[in-house]
Amino acid sequence: MNHSLIVKVEIQHEVPVLLIPGDVTFQSIDAVRQGFSDLRLLVPRLCIIDLSKCNLLASVGLGEMAKFLKWAEENGSQVRLVCSHAQVLDVLEISGMTSILRIFSSLEAALPKN
Repeated sequence: MNHSLIVKVEIQHEVPVLLIPGDVTFQSIDAVRQGFSDLRLLVPRLCIIDLSKCNLLASVGLGEMAKFLKWAEENGSQVRLVCSHAQVLDVLEISGMTSILRIFSSLEAALPKN
């Protein structure tokens, strides 16, 4: 259980990146919700959710991600996801999110090429 997950938004190459450096569970969901809230305040045209250090994406996290994706669509924001852990990718595939998200194996690959 990770009660002290520190989720933050960093700007990298002019793109807001939501860094989620651990598992998304019921115990860490408040920090994840705050991160999504911080990202919404920026109203980005493009943003990246970095789950590269996440090994577990529980249903509560999936729900928060779905709410954010709905918001992004309504506000014209493009969302890219960084994820390479097989278990998390399986959850995303089963939920149907792989058909609506561009998924990259690294943050470097997800950042736009200038």
